[in-house]
Amino acid sequence: MRHAYDLGCTFFDTADVYGHGHSEEVLGAALQGIRDKVIVATKVGGNFYNRDIHPLMRDRIAQAVGRPLEEIERGAALSVTHDATFSGSYVRFAVERSLARLRTDYIDLLQLHNPPINVISAMETWEVLEQLKREGQIRFTACRCTHPRRIAAVNVTMPDTVQIVYNLARREAETHSSRRAHRQRRGYRA
Repeated sequence: MRHAYDLGCTFFDTADVYGHGHSEEVLGAALQGIRDKVIVATKVGGNFYNRDIHPLMRDRIAQAVGRPLEEIERGAALSVTHDATFSGSYVRFAVERSLARLRTDYIDLLQLHNPPINVISAMETWEVLEQLKREGQIRFTACRCTHPRRIAAVNVTMPDTVQIVYNLARREAETHSSRRAHRQRRGYRA
């Protein structure tokens, strides 16, 4: 990462769930001394903590980690992601953990990590994001979306940015984009 920075890269995008925090730890260590010269984006939502576990999942999660959850500190990282959680209290908790791992006092861009459509328009989540902005813990908000209908739902909350899932393995955005361009050329509304 330092070599990438030396070559001109100043934008680093990770997620708390990548390696269950390990990716953020590595990035935080690599950016020591140059944090103010780069933009750090991370994501929130993949719950891999001993926190907010659905009661029906408790036994399965305990089996997966090899011991009763009561023996594990509340809020400790688990070896398994068990849910997607976007409640206000969870987002605040996860941001605090990300800040510690990234060794910084602010995140430039916090992205909701593939939220379901009902969460995209849930005001509770966006309220806490706005509070975190006012407190200086995050600078900008984003929604990472995988489906065109979800992208449309973003209009309700107007995040600062939207990240479309697009990579060598996930190229659905190309199909949607070409259909949209075709409709626009034919005079249809997008």
